[in-house]
Amino acid sequence: MAQPCGVCRAAAIALALVYVACGGPGEPVHAPAPAEPTASAIGARAANPFPDDGGDWIRPARDLTSTRFSSLDQITVDSVAELGVKATFSTGVVRGHEAAPIVAGGTMFIVTPFPNLVYALDLSQPGLPMKWRFDPKVLGASQGVACCDVVNRGVVYSDGTVYPSGRTVPSIGTAVGHAFLGAVWPDNRWSRSYRLADWDRSTEREVDWISGAAFLLRRAALDEIGLLDERFFLYAEEVDLFKRLRDAGWSIVFTPELEVVHEQGVSTGRSRRMHLIHSESVSAYFEKHHGTGWRRALVPIARIVLRMRAEAISAWDRLRGPAR
Repeated sequence: MAQPCGVCRAAAIALALVYVACGGPGEPVHAPAPAEPTASAIGARAANPFPDDGGDWIRPARDLTSTRFSSLDQITVDSVAELGVKATFSTGVVRGHEAAPIVAGGTMFIVTPFPNLVYALDLSQPGLPMKWRFDPKVLGASQGVACCDVVNRGVVYSDGTVYPSGRTVPSIGTAVGHAFLGAVWPDNRWSRSYRLADWDRSTEREVDWISGAAFLLRRAALDEIGLLDERFFLYAEEVDLFKRLRDAGWSIVFTPELEVVHEQGVSTGRSRRMHLIHSESVSAYFEKHHGTGWRRALVPIARIVLRMRAEAISAWDRLRGPAR
């Protein structure tokens, strides 16, 4: 049996500057001017938060589709002969440097191979003077050994937005209010209650469930309640998992101690298909955990209502236009 004091720690928050990690719909967010690296919690909301060609290069492959191409036109067949060395910089690490530098707000960020040092260079000053140096003090056992050396993918730059992981399982009234108003009026009281909007995620607290974007579980907990339910193709699978954990006596705790980057909506976007899959998963959750006794008669009604919601949100998305 699980011990009541068992804790499943998890978080879906991120560093302002962090090594690339695999990452709902949202609007583009632009990165601000760089500053000293901090442990601020962030989560990019955009399907592609690089909609402009202002010169920034905030990912090793430039954008979320890895085009590795800039549409800036200053370098042409006529001007290429005028290119020359502007400055040089030595990282002090004599290993294979395969991580592409990134540029954000007039600052170039360079990450070395192990020990993964990060340098920020000021592009606005002659000679590109160093603004700061960050040493993550990684363990030797974590070296990313590849065919060519102890290399890594590099760094990414994001904007400081907190992703609201750690939420409640809403009552039926709250669920209905959030479901039908959340897309057009995000700050309504039902959505705020569901998302725990008055909590800034800077403190540790017990919650009902953690976003599937990132969480950690004790092996003993999974051994007791089992893995993710394969009936949930996408969405609500983590809600079901944490419901089973709570029923077994485990605690679900959100902690700001662990930080990851979450590129929200990159895989799903705002497509009608994803909204329909979401409605099917929520229907399956309702049927699994609430579709017993007299409530079983509500299952087909819930399925129809959720399908209507998915179609309504899809129509709203079409009115707003495509995500950039």
